[in-house]
Amino acid sequence: MDKFFVASLIALSGLLQAGGFARADAFLEAPGSGKVIVTGGFESSSAYVDAAGDRQPVAAYRKFTLRARTEYGVSERLTLIGGLEAGAVRTPDASLQGAGAVGTRALMFKRESLVISAVTLVTAGKGLDATAYGTDGANADMRMEAGYSFKALGTDAFATLSAGTLMATGGGRERRIDATLGARPRADVLVLLQTFSRFTQRPVAVAAKGRRAAALGQEHGSAHKAQASVVWDVLANWSVQAGVFATLLARNERLQRGIFAALWRRF
Repeated sequence: MDKFFVASLIALSGLLQAGGFARADAFLEAPGSGKVIVTGGFESSSAYVDAAGDRQPVAAYRKFTLRARTEYGVSERLTLIGGLEAGAVRTPDASLQGAGAVGTRALMFKRESLVISAVTLVTAGKGLDATAYGTDGANADMRMEAGYSFKALGTDAFATLSAGTLMATGGGRERRIDATLGARPRADVLVLLQTFSRFTQRPVAVAAKGRRAAALGQEHGSAHKAQASVVWDVLANWSVQAGVFATLLARNERLQRGIFAALWRRF
């Protein structure tokens, strides 16, 4: 069995065996309500980690992104998802990137403080978080999500885990594992600690013998990013978020770091 899916099953089983109280986000939006999150972020990179694990200097890399994501509850078991992304990259040549996504989150299991759902997203575009690294065209993102809420040191808290595969046209594929730990030290403040891991497989041209001058091979890479942020509820339906992130480990990927800010609106 694929090692990735073994690790995912182990992590999910650990979440299933935990205990606690239902307090936090249950993934799905309530019927007839939803949210919109608009995020702007800036990131840079000064090094690229090659296949041997050695750092290679990057002359110039800057990227600004703007993302909008919305979720709307159709029923107690189904939430619709939509998203748009746009970005400007300098490497040092300037280029524009963009992607869009539509999909659903379907409730698979719910018992007290535990929720498990299945997410399917169809994306199109290039270069941003919604699409496989270095690819363009259509992508299919399929994953399982589990969320568990509990009490910690007298505060409401929750943990989530998301694991799945993103497949891109042209042969690209990414396996992703995301985790979040959230806590409310006070009623209007949410602290989020998150990790985002991806394991990339993308086609590359390699030398071949015989009549063919080149053939398609596979290049593998990975990146593990940590992120910390604070969400402050400024009004009944409005919140602001600010955070930082950095790549901790990578292979055949850039080491990136950056800042972001977001505006949340519930409706």
